[in-house]
Order: sequence, then structure tokens, then C-alpha cells
Amino acid sequence: ACLRQGYAAEDLRHLYRLLDQLMRLPPSIDEPVRATMRQIEQEERGMTTFVTSIERLAGAEGEVRGERKVVMRQLERKLGSLNAALEAEIAALDATQLDALSEALLSFTTQAHLDAWLQGQREGWDVAAPETSAYVQAERDMVLRQLKHRFGGLSEALAAQVIALSPSLLAPLSEALLDFTTETELEVWL
Repeated sequence: ACLRQGYAAEDLRHLYRLLDQLMRLPPSIDEPVRATMRQIEQEERGMTTFVTSIERLAGAEGEVRGERKVVMRQLERKLGSLNAALEAEIAALDATQLDALSEALLSFTTQAHLDAWLQGQREGWDVAAPETSAYVQAERDMVLRQLKHRFGGLSEALAAQVIALSPSLLAPLSEALLDFTTETELEVWL
């Protein structure tokens, strides 16, 4: 009706903001109301929606915050409470990295796996393609089992270094470990 009366788009934008402040909608009907408003705008004048670039950016940031919150909840459920340093590092991930982490965390069994994944992000390693990540994880687990068997155990620090290895180094390590007699030889190789 306002558009038919000749109100400018800027006037309507101010009116929408005022109404939004005065009348807080329950989340369950918020989106249907906004969808109806967009439809009316387009039908009345063939106008685009009244969403500013700042509003679009805020929406995208909200989505990333929501995804980060879900990933953190999944990690804590799977791995237990995370220390502040890990939380800060995860908080610094961009949307693409969060998507990759949401996939990778499915194969994590310890915080060392998360540490290794984050180290890979810091060092710019390519994230394994989803179809190969299960294979890489299986290969990494096998190498760890062989090392633990070879040495009668493996320090957590060395295990974390092995977990952090890029997939291309797992095969050479699986061959080299046959010649290792001490953890020191493994340290030198790493």
C-alpha cells in the first residue's frame, strides 16, 4: 500500500526498521513474514529487497557463528572439554575451514587428531578429499599401531607428530618404521 502511495524505498526501509524494533516477532514466524514482505515489494514495483550490504554481511557472519557453535559442540561432545588455545584457534577459522573441520571431526578420536588437523591448516596443507579421508585415517591409524607395537608404546608427543603428517608422508613412514629400533630413530625421521 505504501508503494502505491508513492513512498520512496528509503522511507520504507526506515519504516521496516522501526516496525522491527517495535514488534519483535517470534523466530517461528519471523522468516515467513520477511518472505511475504519481499514478495510484496517485488510484486508492487518489481523492486529488489530492502536488505543493505551491511545487513547481508551481518547475516553471513551470523551463519558462520552458528556453524562455529555447532562444530564446537560436536568437538566437545566427541573429544571432551577443549582448552582455551584450541577454542581460540577454532574461533579464527573462516567459513571454508569450518566446513572442512565439520567433515574431518567425524574421524577424530582424540584431541591429538584435532591438533594435527589445525596444524595442517596453519601450514596450508590441502584437506583430503572426502572420498579419501577415510582411507588416509585408516592408513594413519595403521602406522600408529605399528609404531606402538614396535616400541611397546609411543609417547603422546610423537603420536601427535605422526598424526600431523601430511597424507603423502604416511606411506614412506610405514616403510621406514620397519628399520626403526628406537623412538629416537622415529624422531630423527620426523
